[in-house]
Amino acid sequence: SSSSSSSSSSTTTTTPRLSPSSDLSFREKVIGFGLMRQPIPLGRGKNRWDRLGAHIDNIALLPAYHSRGIGKAILARLISCAMSRENDKLHGKSIHCITLHVRVSNAKAIGLYQKMGFEVVNVVERYYRYPDEDAYTMKLQPLLYGMK
Repeated sequence: SSSSSSSSSSTTTTTPRLSPSSDLSFREKVIGFGLMRQPIPLGRGKNRWDRLGAHIDNIALLPAYHSRGIGKAILARLISCAMSRENDKLHGKSIHCITLHVRVSNAKAIGLYQKMGFEVVNVVERYYRYPDEDAYTMKLQPLLYGMK
């Protein structure tokens, strides 16, 4: 037979309020982020909004946090947001594809993007400045990869 005892003490948890004067807001650290625009029109002329796409403008991560799966998680979340059913309801259409640009010298990022289903579709000469460098345009067509 087991006996249970109940404790009369309770714990109260409070959620800190973040404000410019809050200590907590200055202790928190941003280690990475992703930025995506959607929807973007893929059509031409009067039909330009018939097909929609999304474009990942930036994924950045502090070097100390590379190779820990964080960049992959950020990318997966961006893809998930673009392909969400809520997005379909909001715009009345599904996102047809997701594009991004990456430096041709960034082998690590290119490898990650390829593992996630992106393919190189063209090269944009001198896309980046300081230093000048070409970029690959990479494209993911989620419907082809069973992501929807």
